[in-house]
Amino acid sequence: MSKIYSILVSLLLLATVVTAQTVKLSDNPEQFLTDLQKLMNSGGAYAQKAEKNLETLFTENRLSAPQKERVMALSRKMNAKRYQPGQQFAPFYESLYQLLVTQQVSPAEVDNFLTIAEKSFEKYDAKTLAKILETVRLFAEKRFLYTSNYNKLYANGGTFTLRLADQAVNAATSATDSETGGKKPQAAKPVESDGWDLPLDSTGKVIPIASSGVRKPIPALTGPVLEIKGVDLVVTTANDSVAVKKTDGALMLKDGIWVGKGGSFSWESAGQPETFVTLADYSFAVANPRINADDVTLTFKPLSKPVKGKFEFDSKKRASNQPPAYPRFISWANDVTLTNLGNGITYRGGIALYGTRLYGSSASGQPSLLHVTFKGKPAFKASSQRFEFADSVISSPLAAFTGYIDATDTLYHPGVVFRYDHAAGIARLSKAEKSGYSDTYFSDSYHKFYIQPEVVRWDLPRQKVDFYQLAAKKEVPVRFESFDFFYPERYAGMSADFGFHPLQIAANYVTVKKTQTFFADDLANFAKINPPIMRNVLQRMVALGYVDMDPRSEEMRLSRKGVLYVLANAKKKDYDNFLIRSTYPSNDSTTNATINLNDKFLTIRGVEKFSLSDSLKITAVPTDKTLRIGKNRAFTLTGQLRSGNMRYTGRDLGFDYDQFSMNMTKIDSITFTPQGKNQEIGGDIQYEKPGTVFLADKANKSGQQKGKKNTQRLMMPEGMTVYFNQPNRGALAYSKNVYFKVPAVDNDSLGKGDIAFDGTFHSDGIFPPIKTTLKSMPDNSLGFEHTAPAAGYPLYGGKGNLKFTGKLVMDRKGLRAEGVISHMNASLPAKDILMTPDSMLASGESGQIKEGLVGKAYFPAVDIKNYTMKWYPKADSMKISTKADHFSFYNGTTNLKGDLLVRSGGLFGKGTVKRSDSEAQSDNIKFNKEGFTAGNAQFRVVADKQGSATKPMLLGTRVDVDFNQVKGVVTIATDAKSATSIDDTLASSLEFPNAAYKTSISKAQWNIAAKTITMKSAKTSTFTSTAEEQEGLAFNGASAVYDVEKATLNVSGVPYITSADARIYPDKGLITIKRNGEMLPLKNARLELDTTSLFHKLKGGNIQIQSRTRFAGDAVYQFAAAKGDTASIKMGSFELKEAAPVALASNNRNAGRKGKNGNELAKTYYTVARADVDERDNVMLAPKVQFKGSVTMMAPEQDLKLEGAIKMALKKRAKLVSDWIPMKEKIGETFSIKVDEALKNDGNQLLTAGLHFRGGGAVGLYPTFLSTKESDKDDDLFRARGVMTYEEKEKVFRIVKKDETGLDDGEGAFTFNDVTGVMNFKGPVNLMNTGSSANNLVFAAGTGRANVDSSTLRLNALVGFALPIPQPINAAIADKMVKANLDEKNDEAADEDLDRLTAKLAALIGQKATDVYRTKAQNQHVSITQAAPKFVASLVLSNVNLRWSDKHNTLYSVGSIGVSNIENVDVNAQMEGFVEIRKTDGGDEATIYLESSPDIWFYWDYKSGGGATAQLALLTSDQELNDRIMAGSKGGSKNMAIMAADVFEKEQFTNRYLDQYKTKEKPKPQPKTAGPKEAPKKVVEKKKEKEKEDDKKEGF
Repeated sequence: MSKIYSILVSLLLLATVVTAQTVKLSDNPEQFLTDLQKLMNSGGAYAQKAEKNLETLFTENRLSAPQKERVMALSRKMNAKRYQPGQQFAPFYESLYQLLVTQQVSPAEVDNFLTIAEKSFEKYDAKTLAKILETVRLFAEKRFLYTSNYNKLYANGGTFTLRLADQAVNAATSATDSETGGKKPQAAKPVESDGWDLPLDSTGKVIPIASSGVRKPIPALTGPVLEIKGVDLVVTTANDSVAVKKTDGALMLKDGIWVGKGGSFSWESAGQPETFVTLADYSFAVANPRINADDVTLTFKPLSKPVKGKFEFDSKKRASNQPPAYPRFISWANDVTLTNLGNGITYRGGIALYGTRLYGSSASGQPSLLHVTFKGKPAFKASSQRFEFADSVISSPLAAFTGYIDATDTLYHPGVVFRYDHAAGIARLSKAEKSGYSDTYFSDSYHKFYIQPEVVRWDLPRQKVDFYQLAAKKEVPVRFESFDFFYPERYAGMSADFGFHPLQIAANYVTVKKTQTFFADDLANFAKINPPIMRNVLQRMVALGYVDMDPRSEEMRLSRKGVLYVLANAKKKDYDNFLIRSTYPSNDSTTNATINLNDKFLTIRGVEKFSLSDSLKITAVPTDKTLRIGKNRAFTLTGQLRSGNMRYTGRDLGFDYDQFSMNMTKIDSITFTPQGKNQEIGGDIQYEKPGTVFLADKANKSGQQKGKKNTQRLMMPEGMTVYFNQPNRGALAYSKNVYFKVPAVDNDSLGKGDIAFDGTFHSDGIFPPIKTTLKSMPDNSLGFEHTAPAAGYPLYGGKGNLKFTGKLVMDRKGLRAEGVISHMNASLPAKDILMTPDSMLASGESGQIKEGLVGKAYFPAVDIKNYTMKWYPKADSMKISTKADHFSFYNGTTNLKGDLLVRSGGLFGKGTVKRSDSEAQSDNIKFNKEGFTAGNAQFRVVADKQGSATKPMLLGTRVDVDFNQVKGVVTIATDAKSATSIDDTLASSLEFPNAAYKTSISKAQWNIAAKTITMKSAKTSTFTSTAEEQEGLAFNGASAVYDVEKATLNVSGVPYITSADARIYPDKGLITIKRNGEMLPLKNARLELDTTSLFHKLKGGNIQIQSRTRFAGDAVYQFAAAKGDTASIKMGSFELKEAAPVALASNNRNAGRKGKNGNELAKTYYTVARADVDERDNVMLAPKVQFKGSVTMMAPEQDLKLEGAIKMALKKRAKLVSDWIPMKEKIGETFSIKVDEALKNDGNQLLTAGLHFRGGGAVGLYPTFLSTKESDKDDDLFRARGVMTYEEKEKVFRIVKKDETGLDDGEGAFTFNDVTGVMNFKGPVNLMNTGSSANNLVFAAGTGRANVDSSTLRLNALVGFALPIPQPINAAIADKMVKANLDEKNDEAADEDLDRLTAKLAALIGQKATDVYRTKAQNQHVSITQAAPKFVASLVLSNVNLRWSDKHNTLYSVGSIGVSNIENVDVNAQMEGFVEIRKTDGGDEATIYLESSPDIWFYWDYKSGGGATAQLALLTSDQELNDRIMAGSKGGSKNMAIMAADVFEKEQFTNRYLDQYKTKEKPKPQPKTAGPKEAPKKVVEKKKEKEKEDDKKEGF
């Protein structure tokens, strides 16, 4: 369907065109316009408008007759060619119209236009004609030279003319040819750049801009042109609006090209209006918002004078937060000098502006030069075809860099990424990855190293140069190659890399041609290699430093490095293999290497190992992985340097590269590995003064130069010292006091043959100094073999003598010999003697000690067999051990199984001394004539037989024994220091294994004949059971006697015994212990539990102590009941419960025994006792709180655990009886009960505290206090909730809630005085029940008192009635009441007591809202309706004093009534009246009567309806108001009917009220004219007296 529609539309359009073309244009002006109108009507609105405008020109004679004729003639020609009304005719006519009307041109200019139109019609096709005419129309109408949706070109100001420029073509062409030399400019090779980005080629060279050195010709004007002078050309796009100001030029209408001359273009669009270019000849296509000019002059503030160059502007979309990219300028020459870049910075080169960014570039492509000085001295320079200047940073993508280490030496690199922060004074040089220089080394001429880092940082303020790798390449090392480094594989690999060897070809060329220089093409022709390939390879050689090239002439020569590689490969030049690799986790603060520009040292970090010469096998390992290098590769090494089979280890070893030597300032060791062995020797040698080693001839660093020496020479003028402290000697390493001294050394054949030195052996006092020869021993150590004189040598300064029977030998096994050792009365022949400065070890088959005195020391006679000996001369101790069974003393009565010690003080023993009645084991035995003494011994008395087991009567551990054989008395004493040891296994103690007890008593005396062991202490001591089942039971005692015959231990002076968690006090402090720790039962004992707190005390106990954690029996508990009272409760049998296991400290004497493996936790117990309490026991837990049930004592807990019931111990009242409340709690210092919905009696009935209305036909108000209500359906007047406590001081029970902070909340507070029977309460009260709590029509709160004995109640309340009275009626009542009160001067406030009022408000709306209201009402009256919306009710009485009538089952008011408000109307007045709330079987009822005066009153009467619709009757003293009530009685709600009451009801109520309650005398009739009277003073006084009488009568 759509296709058919399209065909129809096309046919209609075709028909219209055909119709238009059939119109013929007359040559008569009037008919012409008529015909033209028909023609143009087919061209649409634009054509019709053009026809109308032409008609205007014709009719108003704006055109001359000839001009009209020319228009008609051209129109007929166009029509004849069937040109379109909208495409050719319309712009033709519109151009005429706008030229005349808008531009108001002269008739001559109209003729010019007509000429252009006629010539264009003749010469060009319809489309070109349309373009020419449309361009003229745009200009004539809107001054546009071009317009599109994207960009516009606007001509602002100036004068213009239209003309044909064909006649000037030849002249313009010849002028152009003369400028370009008659040659057509060659198109530049395409590059990935717009001419401003200065891209790099494959070698890293910057490619000049596309038109570098060639200026684009200015096109000659041809055809129709629009010439304008003094015009501002404004280019506008969505991105920019810029202008070429005050320029002359012409627009070629056919081509759309503007050819201009002069004018200026500023950087205003980039924010720098002061920067501008002055143009000469230029041209651009108007359809493109881009302007290029090759001949401009830049005026720029940083320049000292204007600079010539080329200019470009292009309107491009600018990225957000990016600086503008246009306009742009670049100078033709590179002779611009900038001196304002910063302190010490000088620049000379080209200048370019890229928007506002400043660059150092020129269109010629010649490099620019940047010089930087520091403190007046050259620091570095950089050369590049492009620098960028930004704020404090100068950068370049590729620059040649030269940094000055000193005046003559530099660090150079031909192509790096350069970035200099001149504010910080730091230049950062990094690899130019996309250039040919990415793996080119830096050349350091001072230290003579080629360096290949990832980044170099030249820090001028810190005067240091850092070399480092980027973090991601921390495992790639920074390489340092010596200037003389040669790697044969690298040289050979060039052929494989390039297919030919460029260096070898160059060397051959130089040799054959007898020249040092060459060009790439010459070398290509010489080697018959493709010239482009040769050029690329040689460029690579230049980048790698093998070839030097003049950048201008491109003439080349082999560099120093290239010559070295050629000659070294031919073995015609010496070289080295000095290569350092730095592998280091570098960062901004710590780098791989650093040159300190102050001292010029190069410090290299992360050096694991480096090489100096491969052939000579010279390598070095810095221990700190750091190398410090000075001028010409001289370095300082702390670590090891290996040369062949020699190893030099030391600190600050100084290497001299020129001499190829090392100065061993602080040498630690020089070691040598003999041929055929893999272990080094020479580490024994110490060189304490400097020496020098020459590693080889200085002209043979490669080790490949024939006729040059390659062995090492060692010079040590001060000689050397050999020590015997090597780690491989193990325990036989000697101190440095044992050494071998050798005089001066000069050895030029190191590494060949064995080592032998004559000198002196010093043994640190073992022997006198011995002269002998040091040599290499068979075990690959340095030592000697020495033959001693026949008399031997004195030992250890004369303390003994050694007579040799063999040679004295020193090797890795130590200093050894054979001979006879003499010391004191001992003579010991030995075959294997090992000596150290501190000791001597020896062994032999026999020896002897002769009896006698040496000085004052006594030595008994001892024969020695099969012995070993250890002698420590400085300790005065020669220990002799035997492999036989024992040594025998005192005619065979005493034996020693152990060691003998020969000392200057006599003969000592170590081991076990055995007799027939006892044995002593000690390390400190001294033999004398009457017996012996043993220190720190284990002493046992002869055992008592117990079946198959053997138990000593007494066991002393770590005791001092004085055994007198003559007297038969043995004194055993503990060591006071060791007795307090933290480890039981080390403690000094006395133990009775038979009784299974040990004691801390320090001294015991064993009377062998009396068979008693007596102990007594000046202070209380400890007795501890060792029986496993008693678990470490311990107690204190003053003295004890062990009766061997009865096998009992009797202890006296015992204060108490701790078992489990109880302190048990024995009667008179006496206890008896039988075998195996069995303790006899205790009678009449006292107990305290637990041992930590002593909370519980019992007496009259019969207790059997079973262990540390268990006891049994019974006792009487003293129970602290109510304050000041106690009750005796006999606790039944004690029950011990296991507590959580605990780890026991090992020094706790009273601690229980650990598990069998010593790691188990000890078991602990606590005591539990129980008793039953009956109601008749009258146990009071707290004042007024009685308890019955079971009582459980848990020793660790202060409070008893109760399980039973409590009740309040109140006076006996028929009306108020407390219930028993189940409880299962512990009793603390305070006692309280939470009164809430969960509080129930033992029958699961809810317990309450408060006042309640009887219901269900019963009458009256009754109280509860932790008791049940008479019926769950009874309404609460007030119900207390919160926490109940008893306040002893005030003798009252108090129930109060806690607020969020834990403080007492006054809302709902309740107290009860049991003595007086008075309940006080405040908070919300429930006066009436008119429905559910949500729909209750009455809300109230107040403060009240009730006497439970007299059933009286007093209540001051705020009462609100939310009755559904129509608003107009309420408003009328309120208005009447307020006016009447004003008239009657009822100005007393409804409630003047702000504290009382806000207390009632808080009970209804909360304390927060009340506090806000109180702040407002502090100094002025504020209606309570502003406190909360709740109070906007039909009637709010803020101050009503209510009483309870038991007789009438009612609440009624006394005194005047404080009326707060009626809805939003503030009444705030005290008014006479009555409030009665009646509790009836049919529901609650209420009547309110208020009067402003006896004549003006208001009456409300509410009846619940007994389940039916409630009724509210209203009546006032104003009949008009009553009529309104009658009229509005249809109001109310669906649950309540509102009606008018009558006067009779009101009178009946007031009379009955006064008769029943007698709140005041009935009023007597008064004249209407009488005004309000003041109550006489006597009446007021009588009223107060009556209130006091009522208080007394009602029990208040």
